[in-house]
Amino acid sequence: MASKTARVRVTGTQLRGWDEVDDAIRRYGLLRVQRDEFEAELHRRVTAIKDELAKEIAPIDSEMESLERAIKEYTEANKPGFSRVRSRVLTFGTVGFRMSSSLRIKSVAVTLAKLKELGMGDCIRIKEEPDKEALRDHPDETLAAIGVKRVETDAVYFEPDMEKIRSAR
Repeated sequence: MASKTARVRVTGTQLRGWDEVDDAIRRYGLLRVQRDEFEAELHRRVTAIKDELAKEIAPIDSEMESLERAIKEYTEANKPGFSRVRSRVLTFGTVGFRMSSSLRIKSVAVTLAKLKELGMGDCIRIKEEPDKEALRDHPDETLAAIGVKRVETDAVYFEPDMEKIRSAR
């Protein structure tokens, strides 16, 4: 499958016969095999580096989680000291309490039904977009009436026989 690039107007061809086209497909396939091998090596190396660094990061993450838990526990235990102020500035940072709220929906289906029943459509997310697959089944006259035009192109394709190319290497 050729990569997507800017369209180029063809004024002549580089290839002068079907034998050259076949050879170009063979060369394309060989390059694809070579690229795939490089990508596989890249993934192997990245995975190895991630695994290696994950081992070094694990104790750091563990200590950070432990410190975070200890800070939260101590701050919670001393919450009465935050009755007049919401935060406390220390030498190396700030601790405190921040008011937050969240909504918990017990049943999405029930909530949606109630929102519709109460006319609260502005509280419902709906993503609307034309369904091109469904539109393909309609005649051109119908498509034209809704501002859609069927465009047919005769696109060139080629598919290297990767089995033969790999075995000929």
